[in-house]
Amino acid sequence: MVVNKATVETTVKFTWTVNNFSDLMYNCNDGKLYSPSFFTGPHPCGSLMTMEEFLNANYGFLVNDTCIIVAEVSLNDIDASFGSELVYFKGVGKVEKDYVELLEKSCSKHPSLIQSLVKKNRSQGFIQRGFTALGRVLHFLNTKKLKDMINDDDACKELQDLWDELVVFGFDDLTWLEPHVKSALSMKGYVESEQMVTKLKGDVVDLEDKIKSLKANVAAAKSDLEGTKLQLATAEKGFVKRNLNDELDHGLS
Repeated sequence: MVVNKATVETTVKFTWTVNNFSDLMYNCNDGKLYSPSFFTGPHPCGSLMTMEEFLNANYGFLVNDTCIIVAEVSLNDIDASFGSELVYFKGVGKVEKDYVELLEKSCSKHPSLIQSLVKKNRSQGFIQRGFTALGRVLHFLNTKKLKDMINDDDACKELQDLWDELVVFGFDDLTWLEPHVKSALSMKGYVESEQMVTKLKGDVVDLEDKIKSLKANVAAAKSDLEGTKLQLATAEKGFVKRNLNDELDHGLS
């Protein structure tokens, strides 16, 4: 069976106005200026220009300390819905069927998820992309295992990218989800932490055994001490210490 993948081309013209350029140039520590985020289809994008490019007269000119950059971004991308069934979700638009159950649960526990975007008068397309981004994060956490985050560098990068994309949409409250994302991302250092804990537990056992051994030696020494004291008391009975330099007594004095 031959399957045709739907290729979608999305083009966005983005205008970036940099005001007070001289102040930005003075405060720019890394020599780079970053544009605000914008979207090409469902994908968040950003522009980057180095200070050298801004100062190159071949690229244009500053007018009244203001620079205007116009960027046209085209994205040829295989349709994200390829191989997945799209269904309507709570009137916000279409999302992948695999995400619906998780989104239903999250919206049931956190009703503000939909309200936070609706009350901001976001477009249906924006809200749809927002819930798609949320569904991707939830689906990732629901299908991956701890070992995946330990052994696969790409998995950590994927989750971080999905989370960064989700944050862009401006849901009012993601504090219920953020700890789980951070926990998953922290698994990379889990092996080192586990090895350290195992080593320290072994050290504790060794020291406890050493203390037990020392206590046994102390108890034995105390017993020896008491026996020696008794021997000393017996030996001292009738013993008179004498000066060995004294003359011998012949009884004729």
